[in-house]
Amino acid sequence: MTRRSAGRTPYRVLELPRGTVTFLFTDVEASTELLRQLREEYGRALGVHRSLVRTAVQRHHGMEVDTQGDAFFFAFQRASDGVRAAIDAQRALSEQEWPRGATVRVRMGLHTGEALLEDGRYHGLSVHRAARISGVAHGGQVLLSESTRSLLGDEEELREVGFRDLGQLALKDFERPIRVYRLTAPGLAEVGTRPHSRVRHRRRVVVAAAVLAAAIAAAVVATFASPFGGGRSAVRVPGDSVGVVDPLSGHARAAVAVGQGAVWAAVANGRLARIDPATNAVSSTKIASMLNGVAVDDAAVWAVSGPIRFL
Repeated sequence: MTRRSAGRTPYRVLELPRGTVTFLFTDVEASTELLRQLREEYGRALGVHRSLVRTAVQRHHGMEVDTQGDAFFFAFQRASDGVRAAIDAQRALSEQEWPRGATVRVRMGLHTGEALLEDGRYHGLSVHRAARISGVAHGGQVLLSESTRSLLGDEEELREVGFRDLGQLALKDFERPIRVYRLTAPGLAEVGTRPHSRVRHRRRVVVAAAVLAAAIAAAVVATFASPFGGGRSAVRVPGDSVGVVDPLSGHARAAVAVGQGAVWAAVANGRLARIDPATNAVSSTKIASMLNGVAVDDAAVWAVSGPIRFL
């Protein structure tokens, strides 16, 4: 609760940074599953999480703007302080021993921009971008925008920090994709692709993938009508991908996946196509005599030349 005194601005508003500000959003991944696992110990674990994150932020001159449930919103005057705070917080969380052998994974997102500060609250698209960047992260990751990355080049104390370019990512409620980086640093866990953490945040790009797949083959379907009678047959397609199914045989004819900042498609004659969602530019390369599938994670693009069966 903000303290007020007659005729004075709340002390908290005076301390919050103004002008160009780096915003950090954090939240616990799969908190409902964590609650089921920890049960009565969940509240204590959540309290430890809050303490570790707040300590890291305070150490690097960050200000807490808001907190709701297992989520935080912080502001920093300097981008480098925000990066250091995020790294320290992730290290502390990974080193903590949690009850019942649980793992508390927190996703974090950083973005730097201008926002209007009124009555202790920030307003502006920069705030929403920071929140969306946090939303597309996996638990244990720190993602940051190009605007934040550009301010860190001359920081001597950040020489051991790396930035993995994830390309242009589409963010919910924003028409233009923005370039996003994943932070790497000693002691920061390498977190691989986890389908449950990103599928919901790529809907716009997946729609583009679906349109492309419709042009590649006869139909892009979740169910298909059998020409031999018996109604419609269900086909389960893995998360973050679109299966192209031959309606006559039920066999996969091609596949589309999203990742590495692009849409990837296994197309005719064993070629793998890459589509840039920002420019719609298409490039392709010959992989095998025939491709039946493609999958993408943070490290590689995987092409499948053998038969695929949808279960």
